[in-house]
Amino acid sequence: MDKKRYAHSLRVEETAVSLAKHYGVDQKKTRLAALLHDLGRVLDHTLSHSVLSAKMAREQFGVKDKEVLSAITKHTLGGKNMSLLEKIIYIADHAEPKRSHPEAAQIRALAYLDLDAAVCEAAGAAIKHLINTKQKIHTLTVETRNTYLK
Repeated sequence: MDKKRYAHSLRVEETAVSLAKHYGVDQKKTRLAALLHDLGRVLDHTLSHSVLSAKMAREQFGVKDKEVLSAITKHTLGGKNMSLLEKIIYIADHAEPKRSHPEAAQIRALAYLDLDAAVCEAAGAAIKHLINTKQKIHTLTVETRNTYLK
């Protein structure tokens, strides 16, 4: 993992652990999922890096915890019925302090008030970015936004 990706993973870890403390989520699982969430970026720079990251965490680091592996898998696109850990890793990745999109700080603040609303905002920010940059929008991103829309 290059220095930039490693620094990002450390910021995701810090953000995620702070949220885990706030919501009473296992900090050890949170730390592990946050640190390993982008392992697959070394080999794959597409959306599927999240699946590859979970596979690498399992095969190369011996991670067996299904909740941790699921949080790693869902950190990019989200999904329906996410656990607290999955939501925390999703939000931490989308809104860690060095994220440059204008909604990042708002999403981080909202996450301490309403985790579901923060997931919806993060998915909405991703959709807006994809539209503005004329990229395809994965259906799971739309599903995530719609699931958590209030």
